[in-house]
Amino acid sequence: MKSYLVQHHVWVGLVGSLAALIVAMIYYFVVPEEALISRGPEKVILMYGHSVCWFLLSVASLSWVFEKTKKWSKFFAYGASGVYMIFLFTLLVDKFM
Repeated sequence: MKSYLVQHHVWVGLVGSLAALIVAMIYYFVVPEEALISRGPEKVILMYGHSVCWFLLSVASLSWVFEKTKKWSKFFAYGASGVYMIFLFTLLVDKFM
């Protein structure tokens, strides 16, 4: 499977980037219920965190298409996972506190 992905990294990266961008746009308009009653930084994180995460995944996938070393692709993928962890933590704290 890995050799197939490496061999066809351009098409896989473009399709993955487009799919992640579509999901980012969907989550830009779909806001968790907790975001409507939150204030301050929590509101911003809950409103845009999920969308930013998927946008970073889209950029990571797109950078995988054009880059041989995968340095920037890993950077954006790790950034997306960090944003998602912050989003989930904020969502759980806001929901149960």
